[in-house]
Amino acid sequence: MKKLLKNFILFLLLIVWVGCGLFETRTPEEPNTKPSSFAPPTEPEIVVSNFANAFIEKNLSNYIACLSDTALTDLENFEFIPASAALSQYPSLFNGWDINAERQYFNSFAIKLQDAEKPKLTFSNMQYDKRPDSVVFVAEYLIDIQQSETTNFSSYAGTLQLTITQRSNGTWSIRRWRDAPAHEGSSPKETWSILKAIYYN
Repeated sequence: MKKLLKNFILFLLLIVWVGCGLFETRTPEEPNTKPSSFAPPTEPEIVVSNFANAFIEKNLSNYIACLSDTALTDLENFEFIPASAALSQYPSLFNGWDINAERQYFNSFAIKLQDAEKPKLTFSNMQYDKRPDSVVFVAEYLIDIQQSETTNFSSYAGTLQLTITQRSNGTWSIRRWRDAPAHEGSSPKETWSILKAIYYN
């Protein structure tokens, strides 16, 4: 009987020893999400900032959230007007360009660049033209992309014009995007339209 009681006590002590720390608070693991710099687009300037950051971060959902979409808002669908040289080179691609084409190009772009590769996007000579029903943002842009396997940069430059309109809920989005070559006197580079055509497939 004493032996049975002794074994039972040893068994209880073993359970207590193994279980100590079972109910202690653990340090929570970091969430497996990428940081996002997207801000509520309550002003046209915030839309431009979100747009640039989404491109640099290769964040598809944030990028598409900057564009007008009748499936989500009361505005007209997003429209892209390519540079004339790109339209001549890729007429069948750009004649039907819509938000779905924009999504496909950017998704392909984000996938083809490795995680360590971040494109650089710089705006210069920026202007905001306030109109009765919209704000038009005009700027010269420069995009630099470096592939990790090489030391070569791919550069794209031109002038963009974004027509930014307000939704019924007070937020803003890009309704129309017009692309054009860089001003005369600048070193010739392919435009953003060509970048879209290259990464579309």
